[in-house]
Amino acid sequence: MNLLIIDDEIALVESLSKYLQKHGYQIKIAYNGQEGLELFLKEPQNTHLILMDLQTPLLHGLAFLKQIREKQFNVPVILMSGYIDENSQEEAQKLGVIECLLKPFKLAQLKSALEKNAPSDIS
Repeated sequence: MNLLIIDDEIALVESLSKYLQKHGYQIKIAYNGQEGLELFLKEPQNTHLILMDLQTPLLHGLAFLKQIREKQFNVPVILMSGYIDENSQEEAQKLGVIECLLKPFKLAQLKSALEKNAPSDIS
């Protein structure tokens, strides 16, 4: 499965990337929301799931979600956040976020969320 990770915490991204690659995932990385959007739009069919921080620089996580949903992309998204208020959580759910992981989370929680939410049409 091909994942796009969008987060500005370099150490976290590197840790997640190493862990996920070790478990067979192909990883693309963006360190801000705008970079993530550009990377996704280059090859949307090659991104099976997006793992993103809510508070990304240059393009907030919810703005990112609005843009990809307006373009009719239904790729599953798991949000990561140190804090998410009730309004943001409701908006994220309306935009089709499938799960929200509160930082810090255990790698086993992430792996479980990915396995549970993996698109079924991937070989």
